[in-house]
Amino acid sequence: MRKRINYSEFFNYKLPNSKKWLINEEFLKTFKEELDRIFKIYEKEENPTYWNTYAWLESTGGFYEALKIASEKHNVKKAIYEYACKLPWYKSDIFDSKLTELMYENKIIEEGSVDGREEYPTLEQLKEWEKNGEIKWTEEITHYKGYYVTKKDWEFIK
Repeated sequence: MRKRINYSEFFNYKLPNSKKWLINEEFLKTFKEELDRIFKIYEKEENPTYWNTYAWLESTGGFYEALKIASEKHNVKKAIYEYACKLPWYKSDIFDSKLTELMYENKIIEEGSVDGREEYPTLEQLKEWEKNGEIKWTEEITHYKGYYVTKKDWEFIK
């Protein structure tokens, strides 16, 4: 019989304190250096941040290779790397996220934003751009069984 996932357990997973204190600032710096080396970060990204780079590396083979090397260098391979490898997928996803969040919290990486911009334009900015002829609004209507969905967006005028 297949084991059911207990979703309350999924949402309540927290990094154990016995592991947390081993993942110190020096460990996180080494981990970041290994991620940069394995993924050739600085060859691809001018200003890598949590949102535009590191969050997207979680749960990959390269992420775990970097974790393994950092764990070996800091003599915590069994306590960190092997622990992470034994976690069920839903807990390992949270563990991976916590590692990259800790790099941000310890100021090893910057938070940034998903698209590299510091912020999204406000409605006032969009209205001003439209008034100046810099953007135009687009509308896409999709028909589904018995209802329509209207998607509105904007784009720069070339």
